[in-house]
Amino acid sequence: MQRNRFISAIAFSSFTLNQFTFFTIVQNVLSQKYKSLIINKLFLIFDNIKRHSPFSKKFHFSLFKT
Repeated sequence: MQRNRFISAIAFSSFTLNQFTFFTIVQNVLSQKYKSLIINKLFLIFDNIKRHSPFSKKFHFSLFKT
């Protein structure tokens, strides 16, 4: 239970609202057995999307520039 709250907090702080909503739906729908495995895979996928999106690169660049 504690881990699920932690995952939700990470999802909320790291991703857009749509992705957070998606994670919440996934958490509610999946059975306990496969939940953590699939959520970990989804985090990897979204993390890759975030790393390779041009917006995040510009954003990080502007942070370091100032």
